[in-house]
Amino acid sequence: MKDQLETIENIDLIENNLVHFEFELERNDTSYFRIAREAHQVFYRAMVEVLQGSSNITVTGRASDKNRSVKYRIGISNLPILEIHKEKIEGCKTAWRYSIPTPYQKLEKLSETSKKTKTKIDKNYLKNFYDLLAMIQTKCFMSRYMLSAPITISDNEMQILEWLHENIRNPYEHFVPTIYSAPTISLLKASLICIDKSKKLIFDSGFLFEPSKLVSIKNLIRKIILKIQQLIQ
Repeated sequence: MKDQLETIENIDLIENNLVHFEFELERNDTSYFRIAREAHQVFYRAMVEVLQGSSNITVTGRASDKNRSVKYRIGISNLPILEIHKEKIEGCKTAWRYSIPTPYQKLEKLSETSKKTKTKIDKNYLKNFYDLLAMIQTKCFMSRYMLSAPITISDNEMQILEWLHENIRNPYEHFVPTIYSAPTISLLKASLICIDKSKKLIFDSGFLFEPSKLVSIKNLIRKIILKIQQLIQ
C-alpha cells in the first residue's frame, strides 16, 4: 500500500459528490443543507468539465475585465465577429449572464504596451461560480471546442441559484458557529435545479465525455432526481 498512488479527475469528483448525495438522501436523519452543498458542487464541477476542453485555459484565471466583454467568431473566417458582455438579471444582486451577441465592427490591434501589460493567467485559480454559470448559457463558450448546445436557465432559476450560492453553500463551507436555518423545500428545489442542469451539461449538451464513468453517473442522477421529486410532491 505504501507505494500505491490514488489519482482523481474532475469527473471522479462529480461521481463522488453524487454518491454522497445519494447516501444523504437515504439516511433516516437527512441533512438537506448537505444535499444542497453536494448539488452545488456537482453543478460547479459539471460546468468545469464541459468548458475546459482539451486544456484548462477557459476555466482558470482571475477576471480583470469587470465588463466581461468577449469578442469571438464561430466557424469559418468570413462570418462576422460578435461581441457579448456582462448584463444584470432582474431579481439578482450578484448572478449575471452574457448579453445577446451583437456584431463587432472594429478590430482592435494589440499595441506593444498592452502586450507587455497583458494579465498573466493564473492556472491554479478556478473561475468563480458566476462566471462559469454565465459561460454555459452562451454559444460562444459552449461551441469553443465542439458544437455543444448552450444551457437554458431562466431568471427565476438564476435567482434560486444565487440564493443557493450566497446563502447556503458559502455559509455551509465557511460556517461561523451559530444557528442557521433554511426551508427544506427550498433546499430541495435548488438541489433539483443543480442536478437537472448538470444532467443536461453531461448528457444533453452534445459534449463527449470519457465513457467509463458515465453509466454510474447517469444511474446516480436518475435515482437522485426521482427521489427529490418524490420529496417535493
